[in-house]
Amino acid sequence: MFINGKLKINITDIQNLVKSDENYDLNELIESCLSLNKKKALSILNENNFNQEDNIRILKIFLHKLKRLKNLLSQNKNNNNLEITINNYRPPIFWKDKDALKRQLKIYSLIEINKIIKNLNELEVKLKQRPQVSNQIIANFIIDKLNFTNNSI
Repeated sequence: MFINGKLKINITDIQNLVKSDENYDLNELIESCLSLNKKKALSILNENNFNQEDNIRILKIFLHKLKRLKNLLSQNKNNNNLEITINNYRPPIFWKDKDALKRQLKIYSLIEINKIIKNLNELEVKLKQRPQVSNQIIANFIIDKLNFTNNSI
């Protein structure tokens, strides 16, 4: 028996089973990863079936967010106050993103961010050279970042 007494499965049923209703936003995956929220990031990875385009978008969003972190860290050197730095940043940071951003700014240094950016650039080449394993490449990168410690970068 399939569901609720159904004996036959049609194409719509299969599509509904394969495609999760909880298709997470790529930003949510990256925010979870950068905040070292292992449980949420791994859940998003496991519940989604990303295609090659998604994987390239993941890299691009990662790069964008890391460059923003880098700029914020650089600006914070001048005033040494995260709250002021975040409030004065342009374009303005949305209020609901501020807490996560503060956590991320406390986790990473400029040196670490530069190393991750370099890794992402190398990763993009690998994704384009080996599209058939792009999901595995992205998953490995994210898992590696979730196991981040200041000594590992």
